Parts: sequence; C-alpha cells; structure tokens
Amino acid sequence: MVAKRINAEKIIQWILVVLGCIVLGFSTSTFLTKNSIVSGGLSGIGIIVQQLVDPTQKFMVVDIVVWGSSIGLWLLSLFTLGKQFALKTLVATVLYPISLTIFLRVPIFIEIAEIIAGNGTTGDLLICSIFGGLIAGIGISLTFLGKGSTGGVDVISFLLNKIFGFSVSIV
Repeated sequence: MVAKRINAEKIIQWILVVLGCIVLGFSTSTFLTKNSIVSGGLSGIGIIVQQLVDPTQKFMVVDIVVWGSSIGLWLLSLFTLGKQFALKTLVATVLYPISLTIFLRVPIFIEIAEIIAGNGTTGDLLICSIFGGLIAGIGISLTFLGKGSTGGVDVISFLLNKIFGFSVSIV
C-alpha cells in the first residue's frame, strides 16, 4: 500500500513538472515574447538578445538563447543539487525550450498568439504583462509543486536554498 502511494505521488510530481513547463512555454511565447516584455529569467535574457539581434522579430532567437543557457545551468544542478533533482530538471530543461520553440515557430500557434496578444498598443501591453506574468507564475508554481524546476535560473534559486536556506519563492 505504501509503495503504491509513493509511486502515485511520483507520477503526480512528474505530471506537474511537465504541465508547468508547457504552461510556461505558452505564456512566454504568447504574451511576453510577442510583445517584447522582459519578465526575467532565461526567456527575459532571450528577449533582450532578440531586441539586440533582430528587433523586427523576423528571426526569433529567444528559444535558442533559452536552449543554450538551460543546458549550462542543468549541468550545474547535476553536480550541486543531486541526481533526482537533476533528472526532473533535465526533463524541464528539454521540455520548456521545446514547448517554447513550438509555440514560437509553429504557424497555428503564431496565429493564436497574434489573436491573443493584440497589436502592441499600450493597453494590450499592460494586459499581456498581467496575463503573461500570471500564467508564467502558474507554470513555474506547478513545476515547483512537482518538486522540480523549469531549469534556467530556478536552478540558482534552489542552489541558494540549499547553501544558505533562502526560500526558493523569495530568491
């Protein structure tokens, strides 16, 4: 009975990590990247790089920056936070950039983003900032509830928690 409960808990944790990454990828691509709203983290760095490289957004580099940075931080998590954490983070390190890439580059999702995100007027930017932050927060929270990480700078938060005892939500 106890083994089944432990297995069910682990399955739920994995589902939360996967769902959180997909929700975060959707929010980042649809609300934030579309309107060049920098929210922080690796995607925020990617949006800044996007503006420096190609502000017209004819070629997106946000997901490329996220991919490269995520791999480096995953290696850090492997050596500092343990294999179990690194395994869940590996899933997120792959799944979040994949979902971000799909939402940024697949034509149907590009059209959905155009409909949802508006035309970049001030009112649209405010609404996209609010909804983008809210939905991204939900995605990250789901991943944390699954005892995982979305990769990226979350790894730094968990590392600071391990070393200094800082709350992950505050860092």
